[in-house]
Order: sequence, then structure tokens, then C-alpha cells
Amino acid sequence: SSSISVRFACSGPRPPPAKHTPHFESSAPAAMAREKDVYFAKLAEQAERYDEMASHMEAVGKSSDELSVEERNLLSVAYKNAVGSRRAAWRIITSVEQKEKTKGNEEQAKYAKEYCAKVEAELQKICDTILGVLDGNLIPK
Repeated sequence: SSSISVRFACSGPRPPPAKHTPHFESSAPAAMAREKDVYFAKLAEQAERYDEMASHMEAVGKSSDELSVEERNLLSVAYKNAVGSRRAAWRIITSVEQKEKTKGNEEQAKYAKEYCAKVEAELQKICDTILGVLDGNLIPK
């Protein structure tokens, strides 16, 4: 069946475990890791998995080299979408909370507020992460 071919399409012979090489020995492994992160970010974008895309682009952003135009665009898209989906969720949840209050459903309003706090914490974490990458790595001092 097609699910079997899909399952095996991603699996192949596993490469041997990578040996840890400090950055000063060679920049080739770092360049390969960067290339892989960029490729995974592109795959994640196509799959609309923006949190994973952001994670891969965070790694690229923390490398010592300046970002290419493509990398900068990928970083931007990743964080824009990761934040955007949570902003949309936040708007919906706060709207539900208000409706529940209006209807006098204090318990449900409390639950909505609690859930809203979870989304706000996720938003805060994402924003702190990208600001850290920008301040610590990408924006020259």
C-alpha cells in the first residue's frame, strides 16, 4: 500500500554516528550542519510546521556567519508564522472568554482565560527566542 512506501521512503541506511568535532578543527562540518538546517527549514515550511522551521532557522541564526538573503527570508517566515498562528488562537480564545462572561458562564470563562495564558506563554517564549538570536548573533553591536 502507499503508506508502506511512504514509511520506507524516508528510511534508508543510517549514517554512522557523527564524531564531535570542535569548531576550530574544520568549518566543513559546521557548513554541512547549516546546509542541513536550511534544507530542513524549507521542508518544514512546505509541511507548514513553522515551529520546527523556526527551530532550524534559530540554529542557522546562531552560527557565526552572516545570513544570506534566502536564510533571512526563511528566518522571517518561520517566526512570522509561528507567532501568527498563536496570535490568531489568542484572538479566538479571548473572544470565547468574553462570550462566556457575557452569558454568565464564569467557570468556562475561567477555563478560557487559563488556556489563553498557555498561548501567551508560548508567544512569549517564541518572541524571547527570536529576540535573543537577533540581539546575540545577528544584529552587529
